[in-house]
Amino acid sequence: MGARGPTERERIRAALIDLVDEGGYEALELRSIAERTGLSSSAVAREFPNPEACFVAIWEEIDAELASLLNDAYENEEGDWPVRLRAALDAFLGFLDVDPGRARLYVVEVMLVSEAMRARREAAQARLAAIIGRGRQESEDDAPSKIAEAVSGAVWYRVESRLRRGDGPALRAELPLMTYFAVLPYRGTEIARAQLARRSHPE
Repeated sequence: MGARGPTERERIRAALIDLVDEGGYEALELRSIAERTGLSSSAVAREFPNPEACFVAIWEEIDAELASLLNDAYENEEGDWPVRLRAALDAFLGFLDVDPGRARLYVVEVMLVSEAMRARREAAQARLAAIIGRGRQESEDDAPSKIAEAVSGAVWYRVESRLRRGDGPALRAELPLMTYFAVLPYRGTEIARAQLARRSHPE
């Protein structure tokens, strides 16, 4: 038996990512999706009644993938909190590096969709903050609870800035510095500096 071809939904997902990457969310039309996939407009409309519904559904799929990847990377890594945090950050940046168009849709264009979707992105940011915040349990100085939120916000801001400039494929190069700033307030300068000496990511 030959390899299975992409389903209609998979074709729509790929087309949506490409079209948003090329023209942004605000230029998205169901007709354009139909043309890119080779499907009829009615076939696309059966899946999604409008461009926003299409975007939201695909964004949620991407978010679920990343949430699972982030959790698995942290929970399955052996070592103490800085090691596990680094694994989670590496998974986050690596996922975004694989497909800059998908990353731009997920991080940047979502902010143009609706207030509800901006809140969804904030929830994704809070998910990373929760992992960073586990370092508070290891802090000798009882670090303020807002540190994790601030560090997570800085990570997302840096990612968004690079994606807007078209620097997406090099996001994993940021891993040592991002881990350094996340570890510093909880474990101090010496342990944080050790993160800068490590390779950006495993070969």
